[in-house]
Order: sequence, then structure tokens, then C-alpha cells
Amino acid sequence: MAFEKGKSGNPGGRPKAHGDLRELARQHTTEAIERLVEWMRSENPKASTYAASALIDRGWGKAPQALTDGDGNPLTITFVARDERTL
Repeated sequence: MAFEKGKSGNPGGRPKAHGDLRELARQHTTEAIERLVEWMRSENPKASTYAASALIDRGWGKAPQALTDGDGNPLTITFVARDERTL
């Protein structure tokens, strides 16, 4: 089936079930954070490290990670077009 110019491939939009599931999960945010805090205060180093990392990632965002080659050098990405139609 070919794509028709000017016509949406998904006229009904995103299925509602995904939005409902997301909202249901968000209703448990406070409880989930409280559980992570409990684990962070645990005597188990593996659990406390995981929980602390999860809390920081969610509160402040994950730290950026550099893309490097096997020797630690920054990657260089070059985009090459076969012809002008692909630009």
C-alpha cells in the first residue's frame, strides 16, 4: 500500500489504551518514590545504590554520555547523500 500525499497514515491518532496506562502508572508515582527511598536507606548496598541512582536520574535526569570509539576518542559522524533527493 503506497503512502497517499496529504493523508494521515494514522487518522484515528494514538490508541487511547496507552494514554490510560500512562495515567494509571502516574497515579502511583508518590508510592513508587517512597519505595525507592526505603530501598535507598537499606543496608543492602546493591539495593541502596540502585535506588539512589534511580532517584537521582528521575529527579535530575541522566548524566550525558559521550559517544566514543574503542580507544576513547570522540566519534565523528558524517552524513553522505547518494543524490539530492535524499537530502
